[in-house]
Amino acid sequence: MTRTMPPCLGLKLITATASNQQTILQSVISAQPWNHVDRHGLHDTIFLTSLMETNMQDLLQKQEYPPTPPPSEPRDRKTEYRLLLFLAADMQNSTAIKYRFSRNKMPEWKKMLRNFHEGLIRNFVEEINLLSASRRRDQPRVWKALGDEIILTVNPGDLPNLKHYLAAFGKAVKAYNAELAQSDQQIFSPAGEVLRLRLKPRAWLADFPLNNLEMVIPDGILDPTRPERPWANETIDFAGKAIDTGFRLGAFATSRKFVLSAEVVWALACDPEEKLFPLFHEGSAPLKGVLGGDSYPIFWWDLKSGDTPEDLWIGRTPIPPSSNPLLRTFCEKFIGMDCDPLLRPYFTEPPSQVTEAIHRLQEGY
Repeated sequence: MTRTMPPCLGLKLITATASNQQTILQSVISAQPWNHVDRHGLHDTIFLTSLMETNMQDLLQKQEYPPTPPPSEPRDRKTEYRLLLFLAADMQNSTAIKYRFSRNKMPEWKKMLRNFHEGLIRNFVEEINLLSASRRRDQPRVWKALGDEIILTVNPGDLPNLKHYLAAFGKAVKAYNAELAQSDQQIFSPAGEVLRLRLKPRAWLADFPLNNLEMVIPDGILDPTRPERPWANETIDFAGKAIDTGFRLGAFATSRKFVLSAEVVWALACDPEEKLFPLFHEGSAPLKGVLGGDSYPIFWWDLKSGDTPEDLWIGRTPIPPSSNPLLRTFCEKFIGMDCDPLLRPYFTEPPSQVTEAIHRLQEGY
């Protein structure tokens, strides 16, 4: 029986001469099973020279592929405590603007959306490169890219790193919004409001595996000839209360208002001298499906320099650093960590109560 190259096949071919290419190809093809090769980090890295492409396909067509065996052990991370910072940005006014353009030309919003993921990531990477390599505990990764939204995640490691990643993302969003402003067009809503494409950011913390779930899920092309494992690849996904909260907070973000979850605000308030992030509290509001309808405090970091006339009219002022101890206590009580240590985010090794709870959770799987 002859089968074509499976979608999950990953080959990393480092070549020098045609003869070496043939040798490497044959050795990889003889490896069994294919899923074993795939799970050791070779998938999605195909480097082939144009001279060898035909020869590689000829070799692969002659090879038989046994059914992929099921994983021998659980792949979800259930045994270790992890704290992740989520950084998200989506396009403000993108939906309204899409419907205001003619379909007879390439509208500006298409150009913006094509470029925004790469542009924002480049800006972010430039900023985090300012952090010394010795302090970097983790590499940020893209979790989701959903058209006009992108969500990154990173293990902050400690409070200084958390502050650095927040500042880097805020600067990246601000820089990209400045680029968008240079391409502004006079686009009006049906109500006569000026519509402008801008990124609106938010950030939240989520701990795993007690209060949220980190899991491996199928991804990629589905192969109906392998019903026992038809997916080509696997990817990491997240679910839980903190994830739901993070998504809902997006409704309160603007290009000026970098909305932060209560856990992020608590972390910033742990530094009594914190002055880098001018924080505002805009009351509380219910988040759909979160806290059973109870209100959630809306905090945001101001990305705009200087006061606006509106700020002066309504007396809007940032929370002074001298109030950080009070702000920290407020967040602790709201989150519930003042009476339940399992709800507290830990940048360092968690206490024994947390590790014991994780072990009990593991036994329940």
